[in-house]
Amino acid sequence: MCYVHVAALVAEYLKRKGMFRQGCSAFRVITPNIDEEAAMMEDVGMQDVHFNEKLAHLYDTLHRAYTKVMEVMHSGKRLLGTFFRVAFFGQGFFEDEDGKEYIYKEPKFTPLSEISQRLLKLYSDKFGQENVKMIQDSGRVNPKDLEAKFAYIQVTHVTPYLEEKELEERKTDFERSHNIRRFVFETPFTESGKRHGGVEEQCKRRTVLTTTHCFPYVKKRIAVMYQHHTDLSPIEVAIDEMSGKVAELRALCATSEVNAGPLAYARAFLDDACAKKYPDNKVKQLKEVFRQFVEACGQALAVNERLIKEDQQEYHDEMKASYKDLARELSHIMHEQTKRKKQQRRPRVGIFFIVVNEFCERFSYYGMKAVLVLYFNYFIGWDEDFSTTIYHTFVALCYLTPILGAIIADSWLGKFKTIVYLSIVYAIGQVILSVSAIHDITDGNRDGKPDNMTLHIALSMVGLLLIALGTGAQECGIYTKQSCYTLAFGVPAALMVVALIVFVVGHKMYLMESPKGNILVLVMKCIGFAIKNRFNHRGKQYPKRQHWMDWAEEKYDKLLIAQVKMVLKVLFLYIPLPMFWALFDQQGSRWTLQATTMDGNFGAFIIQPDQMQIVNPILIVTMVPVMDSVVYPLIKKCHINFTPLRRITVGMLLAALAFVAAALLQIQIDRTMPDFPSKSQTQLKFLNLESTSVPVVVAGQEPFAVSGFNSSDDYMTLDTETVAISAGGKNTTAAFKKTVRHTVLINAGGVQKTLEDITRKPKEGLNAIRANFTILDDAGQTCHYILEVGFGSSYTVLIPSTFSFGESCTENITAIQDIGPNTVHMAWQVIQYFLLTCGEVAFSVTGLDFSYSQAPSNMKSVLQAVWLLTVAVGNIIVLIVAEAGTLPAQWAEYVLFASLLVAVSIIFAFMAYFYTYMNPAEIEAQFTESEDKKKQDHEMMTKDNLAYVNNEKSKDIDIKQTKI
Repeated sequence: MCYVHVAALVAEYLKRKGMFRQGCSAFRVITPNIDEEAAMMEDVGMQDVHFNEKLAHLYDTLHRAYTKVMEVMHSGKRLLGTFFRVAFFGQGFFEDEDGKEYIYKEPKFTPLSEISQRLLKLYSDKFGQENVKMIQDSGRVNPKDLEAKFAYIQVTHVTPYLEEKELEERKTDFERSHNIRRFVFETPFTESGKRHGGVEEQCKRRTVLTTTHCFPYVKKRIAVMYQHHTDLSPIEVAIDEMSGKVAELRALCATSEVNAGPLAYARAFLDDACAKKYPDNKVKQLKEVFRQFVEACGQALAVNERLIKEDQQEYHDEMKASYKDLARELSHIMHEQTKRKKQQRRPRVGIFFIVVNEFCERFSYYGMKAVLVLYFNYFIGWDEDFSTTIYHTFVALCYLTPILGAIIADSWLGKFKTIVYLSIVYAIGQVILSVSAIHDITDGNRDGKPDNMTLHIALSMVGLLLIALGTGAQECGIYTKQSCYTLAFGVPAALMVVALIVFVVGHKMYLMESPKGNILVLVMKCIGFAIKNRFNHRGKQYPKRQHWMDWAEEKYDKLLIAQVKMVLKVLFLYIPLPMFWALFDQQGSRWTLQATTMDGNFGAFIIQPDQMQIVNPILIVTMVPVMDSVVYPLIKKCHINFTPLRRITVGMLLAALAFVAAALLQIQIDRTMPDFPSKSQTQLKFLNLESTSVPVVVAGQEPFAVSGFNSSDDYMTLDTETVAISAGGKNTTAAFKKTVRHTVLINAGGVQKTLEDITRKPKEGLNAIRANFTILDDAGQTCHYILEVGFGSSYTVLIPSTFSFGESCTENITAIQDIGPNTVHMAWQVIQYFLLTCGEVAFSVTGLDFSYSQAPSNMKSVLQAVWLLTVAVGNIIVLIVAEAGTLPAQWAEYVLFASLLVAVSIIFAFMAYFYTYMNPAEIEAQFTESEDKKKQDHEMMTKDNLAYVNNEKSKDIDIKQTKI
C-alpha cells in the first residue's frame, strides 16, 4: 500500500508539471485514502534531477512487487488480515494516547494472545514490567476505576462491519477486507451484572467502530474516530443468533445438531408463559425468524437430498428426522403449523375495506373542518382573528402528525396497529368535540346560552387535539337552535366510527408486514451524521470533499448518499412553497367569514356561508382534466416550454390573483356595511310610539320630527355620553354607553324608554328581529305578517296598542330596518375560488408530479412527508399574521398575503431558472452498474484462477506419470 501512495504522489507531481494527464485521483479506485496526496506542497525553487540509479532500484522493487501480485493471482490466495481494537489508559504513561482507541491490522490467523503478549512486552520494556497491565475483557472501561500508577492496555478482537446491502455487494473475502473502515465487536452481559446467564437473561452490547482512514493503509494501525453502541435485549439476542443460523443454513451448512440452540430460544421467548414478558413486536419478529429458519432448513434438506450418494442416505435420514422433530416442537410452542408450504396469493378484497375507510375518514375530516371557524366565532364567541388562529393551528397539527404516524408505523407498531390505534383516538376526539357543542350540558336556565363556556372550550380543545393526533380533523355541535353544530360535528364523528369498524372487520384480508424502518428516519440520520462528521473534521488538515453529504461515507453507502443528494436538491425548491398553502387554506377561515357578510339567496335555494367551500372540489374535478387535455396541449402547440417549475410559478401567481379578487370584493362589502360607533362614540335612533308626529330636539343637533309609528331616518352619532333631549316639548337628560347603538322610545309625553341595539352584523348571515307590542285579550286569533329580510339584517317590528285582528291587520304593523341586509351576492366569491382552484391544479398536482419524477425510487415517501410539512408551515404563517392583527382592515390583509406570494413567486422563479432536471434512475444505475462491473470482474478473475490451478494440476499429473 505504501507503493500505491508513492505512485499517487509521483502522478500528482507529474500532473502539476504538465507531464502526466491524471494525478493522484486516478488511484482513488484502489483506496479512498489516496486523497491525502492531493494536499502535496511543492518547493518552487527545486529543480527536477534525474537520478537513474534510484530509478533503476525503484523499477526493480516494482518488478518484485508485481511478481508477488502474480503469485497471489495464480495461487488464489488473498493478502487478508485479522483486526484488533487496542485501547490505552494511563495519562502518566501514554500522555496524548490516553483513552484513545486504535484498530491494528495483523497477519491472518493471528490469535488474540499473540498480539496481547507482543504489546505487553513492547510497553513493559518501555515503562517497566511492573507498571503495565492488560485488561482481559472487552467491556466498557471507566478510567476513574483504574489506578493512576499503572498503564493499562485493552485488546479486543474485531471484525469488519458491513451492512446487509454491503454484504450483498461484497461477495469475496478480499472485497470484505478491502477499503473498510468500520469494525464491530460484541460484549455479553446480563442485567444482574454477570457476563453470562441463561438465554432468557443474556444481553449483548454491539459496538461499531469507525476509523479515520480505510484499511489497507500505509500504517498498520488507524485511530478510531467514532463509535456507536447498541444494547440487545435477550429476545433481540435470540433474533440475532437465529438470523445467523438462518444465514448459515441458506449457505447449505445444515447439520443434525442445529436443533439444540433454536429450541432453547423458542422455549425461552415464545412459550406462552414467557412471551408475555417481552414486547409484542419483538415476539412477532422472532416468530417470523423461526418461520424463515424452518423454511431454510427445508430448502437445505431438499438440496442435500439431490446431491448425496447412497452411502450418505442414512445420515440424511437422520437430519430429516431431526427436522421433523424441530418443526413439530416449534409448531407446539408457536401454536401454528411451521412446515414448508407454498406462498398463497391473497385476494385483493381488502382494498374495498381500505377504500371505504378512507372515504369515511376524509368525509369526516372535511365535514367537520367546513364549519370549524364558524363554531369558534359564533358558538365559542372568539373574534375572527383568534378563531382564524386556532383554526390554522389545528390544521397545521393535522398535517404534522401524519409524519409522526408514519414513523411509528414503519419503526414500531406496524401499519395496521397504528391505523387502528390512531383511528380510535380520532373517533374519541370527534365525539368529545360533538359533546362540546351541546348547550344543554351547562345551560341550566335554558336561555339558549351556555353558562360555563370554559367547559365547552376545554372539551373542544381536547377533541381537536385528539383528532389532530389521530391524523384527521372534525368537529361537532347541536342544540334546539337554527345553528346545529352538534349535528354538523356528530355526523363526521359517526362516519369516523364506521370507518374504524370497516377497517378492523377487513383485517384478515390485509397482508401484514413487520416494521422495517422508516426511510425518512434513515435520511435524517444520514444527514445528521454527515453534518456531525463534517463538524468534527473542520480543520485544514482534513481534505475537502466534493459535497458536504460525502462526509457520511464513513457510515452509509454511496448509493444512499447519492439518493439523499437528489432529495435535498428537490427540497431546496420546497423552501418558498409554504406561502402558497398560507393562502390556499384560508378558504376555510377568512373566506368563510367573508361569506357570512354576503347575500346567499340564489332564488330557488339558499347557500349558507360554509357551503361555499364546496365550489373548490367541484372546480378541481372539472379543471384537472381541462388543464391536462386542453390548456397544456394548447400552450405546447404555441411552442412555449411550459416546464413543471414554470407551472408551479404560474400556480402561485394565480393564487395571489385570487386574493387580489378577494380584497376587491372585501372593499365592496365594507362599503355596504353600516358605520358602527367607535370607542369614543354613541349612536341614537328615535322610535315614535304615537300615531301622530312628535318633534325632537337633541342638544347640538338640528331639530327634526319623527312621524307616527315610525323611526328617525338613521342613527345619530354623538361624541358625548350625556345628552339633553326634548321630545314632544318635554326635556330629558339621559346617559348613554359609548360604542353602543341605542333606540330611544318617544311619544307625546317625552322619552319613555331607551333600548340597546346590536353593534355588529347578525351572526352567520342570519337576521335579528325584535318586537314592541301590547298584549291583547283576543286569544286564539292569528294575523299573518310576511317580512322579506336579506342576509345579515336587523329589524324592529312595531305593533301598536290600536292593533286589531282582521283582513287588514297587517296594515297596522310597522317593520323598521335597523341594519340593512347584505347586498353583495355570494356568487362573486366564485371568481376567487376559480382563480385559486386553477392555481391549485397548476401548483399542487404539478408539484407532486415533479417531485416524484425527480425523487429516487425509494425516497418518494420522504418528499410526500416534506410536502405535508410545507402545508403545516403555511398554516403557521397564517396564524402568525392573524394573531398579530396589526392591519386596519381585512382587505389590507388579503393584499398583504397576495404581495407576499408574488414576492415568493419571483424568488421561486429564480431558483427554478438555475435548477437542472435529473433522471434519478440513471444516477442510481451508475452505482448499480459499477457494482455489477465489480462482480463481473471478480467472477472473471475467479474463473481465470481456477483455470490456472487446474492447468497446473494437470501438468503436475503429467510429470508424475512421466516419472513413473
